[in-house]
This record gives sequence, structure tokens and C-alpha cells, in this order.
Amino acid sequence: MNRSLAFAGKSFESRVPAGSMNEDWKSALTELYRKAGVLIEDGHLKEALELIFAHVRRANKYFDEQKPWIQVKQNREACAHTLFTCVQIIANFAQLLHPFLPFSCDKIRTFLSLGEPGWHWTDVPAGRTVHKLELLFERIDLSRIEEETKALGRGGEREH
Repeated sequence: MNRSLAFAGKSFESRVPAGSMNEDWKSALTELYRKAGVLIEDGHLKEALELIFAHVRRANKYFDEQKPWIQVKQNREACAHTLFTCVQIIANFAQLLHPFLPFSCDKIRTFLSLGEPGWHWTDVPAGRTVHKLELLFERIDLSRIEEETKALGRGGEREH
């Protein structure tokens, strides 16, 4: 999320570039609403979250494979299509992940000036300004994870 929106800020004056939505992504996300919705309704929250995050990983891969940092120099129009698609993906992940991460998803909706959350496809129009972008999560150092895991293994006691 941050890479895409920060890149739009840097390369497209903090506006959603004019582009067209990748149809494969639109179909995949539309189907994701259906599948994740059924899982949530049936009480399979972990499976729903795993399904959504499989698509999040796929979206990260899409961004990396499209290489917008190269596209912007070689074919600005292709870059605009990539970022337009990424913004639509982000907006819909903010809908899909809202039951699990409501505060973070509310921030994403603020960045993109989206309305109330709902369980449906959401479009972000070209030209919309990305507002007050900030990091939602900071990367955790692996050594810190190991330290916390060891502390949990000792019943939560930490060495001082």
C-alpha cells in the first residue's frame, strides 16, 4: 500500500493517475469478496484472512513485476495503468480487511477519500488526491521477533 501510494505521490503529484483497471485483478477481487464473505459468514475467519492475504502477496508481486519505477521513465502511460490498478486494489483491500483491521483500513480510506466501508467493489476515480499518507505498520526486526518469542516461551518473563 505505502509503496504504491508514495510512488503516485512522487510521480503523479499525489493524484491517482488516469488509467484502466486490469481486468484480471477486477475479476479476482470481485470473486474474493464472494469467497471471503462466505468464509466469514460461516465463522472461518482464519481461512478468510489467509485467502485475502494470499491476494495481498499477489498484489505485491504484481507491483514488483510491473516495475513502475522503470515504467515511469520508459512508458508513463503504462505506469499510470499500473498505479491506477494498484490504487483500486488497495481501496478494495481496505474493504476486505476492514473486519480484521478496522483502524488501519479507516486510515487507508482517509488517504483515498473513500466513504464508509462496505462489502462491495470500490472505485477510486482518476485525479483524486492521496491525502496525509503515513506508514500503517513498521517493519519489525527479526531479532526482536526472536526475543519476544523467547520471552513468551518463558511465560512472558523478560531478562533485564
